[in-house]
Amino acid sequence: MTVKLVGIEDINEERISDKTRLCYDGLKRQRLNDPMIRGTDGRFKAVSWHDAFAVVAEIAHQVKPEEIVGIAESMMALKDFLNKMGSNNV
Repeated sequence: MTVKLVGIEDINEERISDKTRLCYDGLKRQRLNDPMIRGTDGRFKAVSWHDAFAVVAEIAHQVKPEEIVGIAESMMALKDFLNKMGSNNV
């Protein structure tokens, strides 16, 4: 019996790149192109960006700054947004 040692290069050889993964992911799953809001019946309905941001603003103004926390890939934009709301919780 022969034993072959597998190195990290051998493992990574079979992995797909992020670009390929995201391309495939976009084809496999439906992505939201328009904002949606859950109605009183519990179902989502498409709305305008203006209406979607109005709902976000309404809810955000009901939350105390010390209770707001954010997670995002674009941290600078998120940090600026939360700072404007009086929160430093990034």
